Amino acid sequence: MVLFTALPVLVFFIYSFKAQARFYWSAPAWLALFPFVAWSIRRGLTAGQGFVGWAPRFWMPIVLTAFLFYGAGLHYLVLGLPGIGYSERFRGTMSWRELGRQVEQIEKRLAAETGAVPVVVGLDKYFISSEVAFYDGDTPRSDGSAEVTGSYIFGSNSLMYRYWAEQLPGPEVPLILLAEKVGKLSEPKVVRCFPRLDPIEELVVKRLGKVVGRYYYRVGYQFNCR
Repeated sequence: MVLFTALPVLVFFIYSFKAQARFYWSAPAWLALFPFVAWSIRRGLTAGQGFVGWAPRFWMPIVLTAFLFYGAGLHYLVLGLPGIGYSERFRGTMSWRELGRQVEQIEKRLAAETGAVPVVVGLDKYFISSEVAFYDGDTPRSDGSAEVTGSYIFGSNSLMYRYWAEQLPGPEVPLILLAEKVGKLSEPKVVRCFPRLDPIEELVVKRLGKVVGRYYYRVGYQFNCR
């Protein structure tokens, strides 16, 4: 069981020397330790010496602390805690469904005005595009994945969106540029691709009546950045 955990974690450990590694990538590997923890607790109840004998005293406080920590943490993410407001900087409390609903309203308005289906462009590496694609409206007709692309169209790195998109949007398609920071919408590499750009507007995202996020968008017309 220790081997099944150590080898996968070792792979990520070595990889971290040459690139950034996320801590949660190795999460499945730690599952192999659960049987070992259960065995050491049960065995420790009858053993009187060594590590195994001390195991119940070692693991019990950790398990109880984890239950309390995760119970309070998950409650905060879903419903908040009394007297503690949500943080606008913490994505864990962000209502992506609400953001998707607001973006869907903008899409419908533009489609009615221009007669073309708009495309949403997240001006970050991939996060905004992925969240909006998943939460693009609440109706069965929603097709977020087909109406969202990444910032690669402006020469930036948007990971998988460079490979998913079959071609660049045509000039007849209005683009909804969406960003966490207002300055992203005025970068020269973005502005030069549009002969016409609407003013920057703010999207205030609320959850249970409390502000949990602020995003900014503007609409670009006649895209030409080839």
